[in-house]
Amino acid sequence: VGLAAYDSLHVQWFGGEPLLNLEMIETLSARFSDETVRQGKDYSAEIITNGVLLSEDAARRLAAVNVREAQITLEGMQTFHDKVRFTNEHGKSFDKILQNVASASPHLNINVRVHVAPYNLDSVHELIDHLGTSVAKSITRLYFSPLFNYQAEGKLAQYLIDRRKFMGAREFAEVQIELIRRANSYGIETGDPLKASYGLCLAMLHGTDVVGPTGALTNCYLDINVESKAH
Repeated sequence: VGLAAYDSLHVQWFGGEPLLNLEMIETLSARFSDETVRQGKDYSAEIITNGVLLSEDAARRLAAVNVREAQITLEGMQTFHDKVRFTNEHGKSFDKILQNVASASPHLNINVRVHVAPYNLDSVHELIDHLGTSVAKSITRLYFSPLFNYQAEGKLAQYLIDRRKFMGAREFAEVQIELIRRANSYGIETGDPLKASYGLCLAMLHGTDVVGPTGALTNCYLDINVESKAH
């Protein structure tokens, strides 16, 4: 590990569903930890997970290998969420995820990301009320991520408004204020909205690489498995 120029190593476990191979996370984390100790550096980690497998036992095992926080994503209240994030058997996942948020929170910081679009806005309001009355104390941070039109081309084209699918930047800003106020009324932390990246590519960050399933390194998530982009 080329750590000489850095003070620390931070790993973000993601891709598919990383908790399907928790044993590998534990094995690699032990190696990372040993190497950073040998070089006198700090080591920390986080995980991006759909939350279905984030049981209390899994959370405890992650915390034991320096994974300090987990991010999950919700698409709105149960009806909206389960239409998008269903199991392999097309089963529902919403209730299981919230149960896991509560049981995992004593061991990990839980960050909840909520996608916001014109079609699910009412559902997001309903979701905040549900989280506020059920798992508010288990959430370290709740933040709202707009669905922008990333397929459009041209300067700032991704922020163009589609009344059904996508909000524009100004439109989302107005909605975001309302959502933050609603979450804060339940005592849920929402962080600083001015520090949100909304898809800032890792290629823009110094000292960051993405490791694909074959071990190839790329600068961006979108370049995984693109041989010409590997280095």
